[in-house]
Amino acid sequence: MNALALPLAASGFFLVLSPADPWVAGAEIERTVEFRDGSVLRLTLPDSSLAFKRAVPNGSVISETMKLSEIKELKLAQKPAVEEVARISALVRDLGNDAYATRERAQAELLASAAGFRPLLKEMYEQTTDAEIRWRLKQIFAKLPPGQKEPDRECDRLQPVSGGEPIQCDVGNWNSRGRFHDLEVKLDRTLIRRINAAAIESQKPAASVAIRVERIKSDDDRAFPEKIARIDFKNAPDGKPLGIGQDVGKTFIPSGITIETSIPNAIVSVNDYNVAGRSGGLSCATHQPLWEGILTIRFCLPGNDRIPAGVTHVGLWIAAVSPDGTKLEAYDAHDRLLAEIKTVAQGHDFLAVRSNIPIAYIKVVPNPRIDPNGEMSICSH
Repeated sequence: MNALALPLAASGFFLVLSPADPWVAGAEIERTVEFRDGSVLRLTLPDSSLAFKRAVPNGSVISETMKLSEIKELKLAQKPAVEEVARISALVRDLGNDAYATRERAQAELLASAAGFRPLLKEMYEQTTDAEIRWRLKQIFAKLPPGQKEPDRECDRLQPVSGGEPIQCDVGNWNSRGRFHDLEVKLDRTLIRRINAAAIESQKPAASVAIRVERIKSDDDRAFPEKIARIDFKNAPDGKPLGIGQDVGKTFIPSGITIETSIPNAIVSVNDYNVAGRSGGLSCATHQPLWEGILTIRFCLPGNDRIPAGVTHVGLWIAAVSPDGTKLEAYDAHDRLLAEIKTVAQGHDFLAVRSNIPIAYIKVVPNPRIDPNGEMSICSH
């Protein structure tokens, strides 16, 4: 018997889906959307007009619009700086002003801002033919410490389908909604890093984000973020006691998880088997046949199991196990296997991982050659 255990500690809910406004039918396009946490989804988006501002060579800012279908790639800065780019452009122009005091003032202001706009200043240096401007920019570069880390002062970048150079711009407080199957996905610059017309290769992480997953070896609060939830299967989220044999597959939706078994037509129920370890108390497992099958724990927006979510830390106690007899598998939203860890102890063990890529669900999988009677698992987050 591979009895299973209880609390699973998980934290770091990352919400990408929103049930808010109903989807409005109309012209639609498919785009690959890369989230700031590294998640990537292929979404259906409304082909709406995107309003943006961009700086022009004379230092002024103009407003334009472009439909999403006309955009090959859109990269969103966390804090767009197009207004600052316009200011910097105007100051660079003033470096060549006829008035000496104006040139001096512009150079002083640029020196104070240069660390955040070094690439832009170098680009303007290469483009200008004004000897005075080039000389003063060289003076500014000479006073900047080599290798100085520059703050994030990037603009949004928009690459038209028609080609040409990317447009440095600011899309402001742009927000929209995409659709992933029958779910709606919230889109804004706080969540999104990039929207691309190109398809993605399934089962592969975003090229810019390396997967970093490690095993958490003990049920220690210091190994988890401050805000975590623990589930002990003694009480439902509303505080009502749980009964032995009670179906808890959807009981903990208010806490952000659902639990299902691989056994057809079976439920996941509460059991009075006491799992040793910090969790103690009750446990859960496949109800019939008891302890058998694979348990899958999926993360959702607390209170709404139709809205997937992810966690960065997850762990559970499991009992009646043998070394290598049971494993925990962690997957992302694209069903990519992020991590696989196995029991190392005899009797009971703690299985937990942390990941920089949000974990969408975990599986508790028995090894039938070592544990022929199946497994029992429970978790909390």
